[in-house]
Amino acid sequence: METPDADPKPEPEPKDPDAAPENTPPQPKPDPEPAPAPSQSAADSGMPAPQPPAPSTPVPQASDDDAGTEPATEQGDSGGSLCQGERPIAAVIDKLDLLFMVDNSNTMAQEQEALRAQFPRLMQILTSGRRSDADAHPFTPVTDLHVGVVSSDMGTPGVNYGTGSNCNANGGDDAHLQHQATAPGCAETYPSFLSFTSGSDADRLARDFACIAQLGTGGCGFEQQLEAPLKALWPSVYRDGMGRVVEPNPISFLSVTAEGTRGRADVPPEQGGNAGFLRRDPDALLAVVVITDEEDCSMRNTEFVKPTTQLPLDSPYYRQDVNLRCFYNPEMLFDVRNRYYNGFRKLRPGNEQLVLFAAIAGVPADLVDAAARAQIDPANAASLDAYYDRILLDSRMQEVIDPATNPGMGTGSLTPSCRRTDAQGHVASAFPPRRIVELAKAFGANGTVQSICQDDFGPAIDGVVDMLARRIMEPCAGL
Repeated sequence: METPDADPKPEPEPKDPDAAPENTPPQPKPDPEPAPAPSQSAADSGMPAPQPPAPSTPVPQASDDDAGTEPATEQGDSGGSLCQGERPIAAVIDKLDLLFMVDNSNTMAQEQEALRAQFPRLMQILTSGRRSDADAHPFTPVTDLHVGVVSSDMGTPGVNYGTGSNCNANGGDDAHLQHQATAPGCAETYPSFLSFTSGSDADRLARDFACIAQLGTGGCGFEQQLEAPLKALWPSVYRDGMGRVVEPNPISFLSVTAEGTRGRADVPPEQGGNAGFLRRDPDALLAVVVITDEEDCSMRNTEFVKPTTQLPLDSPYYRQDVNLRCFYNPEMLFDVRNRYYNGFRKLRPGNEQLVLFAAIAGVPADLVDAAARAQIDPANAASLDAYYDRILLDSRMQEVIDPATNPGMGTGSLTPSCRRTDAQGHVASAFPPRRIVELAKAFGANGTVQSICQDDFGPAIDGVVDMLARRIMEPCAGL
């Protein structure tokens, strides 16, 4: 994972003590939520030596005031439910909005390269409906596809780490769809998201996606793998299943500006938004795929991630290793089910079964390989729960501080959950993604977790395809 020069790099306190922008707008007060399981995000391998406390700077807050409630009922929405009500039931689904969240922190270079090799294959499978020429179980090909990419970099709003840090006080990539290619042989820029319709060039789609999905490794080390896709997909103006505007908006986001507290889904690209990617068509599948080697650190506020030089001596965070701040302070993170399970499902009001979640993360490969998945009955909730419970109870998935990292000296980190070695002999480590697994578990048959600790990422892509194919062919299964 993070090396001794890991990001972000706390530096001596800047001359200007006003680290956060002035006139930070007041944020809605979040509802109390149960504390999620402890988590870790490798943000820094070293803490600066103790110094006199800096003047305290207020940091923004985010809210999910209504995220704990279920979406509007499946009956009675403006277009009728896909599986209930008066509208005809579609036998299959062939439209898909597919959003990838690619971790772009400084430990993901090997993983991004390995996944880049598989992305063309994924696009080819989705647009042909066949995993191979000899596929015995083909599925209806996707004939109308939107593909987008966001990074894990949401910065540290209101917290200035100084020059040279990968964590930006103004919000980092902040859930903007990424379309600047960094790989050789790619165009300089692409549309904010890629589109495919029947008859289009699937090979070109595959090549273009491989280009925009390799984001590089300059992102903030406080990864927010769940918050980034939610903000990317959440509208600035939320409408319920009847098409009525809900005020105040059920979900707001951390930002140092009023505009930044709102979602980006309906904001035009020229105004910094992602409009056009998420369609309002109730018959379209929506799938979020998270690719990361770290645990999620989607935070309610940024007070607890301030560098030591900006904390008073009596702060509870002052002597905490920066790499372990998210692990030590789970109450500062959003509740997985309230915000992300309910939030993502609200994006298809009345057709919540068309929202899917997948992750390729730091789960030991043997816990999620083909043999392990063969024991699952996707139609049986108890079978699915037992599968995810086995993953979460495995000793390698427990968050344990690694004594070899000298915890308490500014370099402490967690013990990896799994490792992989690439063709060049480079070893990469991943850490227990407990919050991410818990979200997949909440999604049941509409969720899956695969391992990023594999030499060949083909099996991980196969697991994602299997989940998508099952819902494409049986959109109303399990209802």
